[in-house]
Amino acid sequence: MLLRVEPADWEHADAVRELAREAARCHGLAERLRELTLVLDDIAPDERPWWRLAAPGALELYGHPTHFLEESGAGLAAALPALPWDLRGPVGPGDPRPFAPVRGERFLHHHFLAVADVLSGRIAPARVPPALAEAFQEAWDVTIDGRLRRGYLPGLPVAERRRRFARLFGAAGVLLPQHWELFHELWDWDDPTQDGLAARAGRLPLLDRHRA
Repeated sequence: MLLRVEPADWEHADAVRELAREAARCHGLAERLRELTLVLDDIAPDERPWWRLAAPGALELYGHPTHFLEESGAGLAAALPALPWDLRGPVGPGDPRPFAPVRGERFLHHHFLAVADVLSGRIAPARVPPALAEAFQEAWDVTIDGRLRRGYLPGLPVAERRRRFARLFGAAGVLLPQHWELFHELWDWDDPTQDGLAARAGRLPLLDRHRA
């Protein structure tokens, strides 16, 4: 599998490439993909970078260099995604913060397991109704980190995943005990399915109706 990191002249590009090669191997992507490109040039950090299959067997994962650097202050995980004009201090390839392989591994394993779910046919994001898309993604993310942690692979701990879940759905209404029961059901789910995730997403607070 051909593996690229862009920008190629970033001082941590080689280290990121090695982390990505090992994470891809753990999730069976080295055998399923012929090309893997990590494009780390986003303008602003975002908790939910995106990826695409640019062609059969060719994966592109887009993110920000700070996913591989030590957190600063309260940290990216504690803040809403920033707008470019709200950023303070150096970002991108010139950021002086030390390389943080643990953070990078969490980033890679999370998204690579999502890719493995799609390539296996377990999950088909294109089939998710638009009104459920964000809730479906969050529910899927919970299952991903739960599976990673039980597999002794890098993933967010349950407390951090609960915090993100609360931040997203708490803005849409009161989180009731049944919502937290559903969270832990998702966390413990070893074999998530498309229909099962959609059904569970439909039981969470409706997000779109608060965006009028």
